[in-house]
Amino acid sequence: MKKSNTIKFLLKSIYFLKVLFIKFRKYFCTFLIPVSLLINPLFLAFPEKVNAQNIKLTCDIKNHFKNSDDVIWSDSEDDWQLEIDQKRRTFIQKVSFFYEGKTHNLKFDYSIINQDKNKIIAISDQRTSLKGGPYITVLMLDLNSKNISGSNIISDYRGVAFANYNGKCFNF
Repeated sequence: MKKSNTIKFLLKSIYFLKVLFIKFRKYFCTFLIPVSLLINPLFLAFPEKVNAQNIKLTCDIKNHFKNSDDVIWSDSEDDWQLEIDQKRRTFIQKVSFFYEGKTHNLKFDYSIINQDKNKIIAISDQRTSLKGGPYITVLMLDLNSKNISGSNIISDYRGVAFANYNGKCFNF
């Protein structure tokens, strides 16, 4: 007897909830739609990364490169200034070097193609060399250790040039 009473109670409860829902569904919709419209912009307002930030670094870089007209690889050292905007996914590299009696200040723009809380991978926005050939640079920055590495390739009528970068960055 007790089981049948329990089953009757459950069936009556389900029927009651069904009738209640059918009777008041237009009120549910008029309540739920405005609430969902108010809550939805809150999700869109937050950036992809909660800890997205602007980072400025100075880096001591060691280069291992081969110019297009050389047969052997060479080594050099540079100082880079990096400006990283994780929210806008931009990465700017500033380099100053002395060449043919002049100091040249260069700025290279990159787009961040992958980022997480520990690493950033950026690819150069410039895709052609000054002479019109293919050009690409990829950099990877470890945000914990502040180590940076990357590579570059240029190919045009002068030949193919390569560069590998490795270094340590510091906040400034």
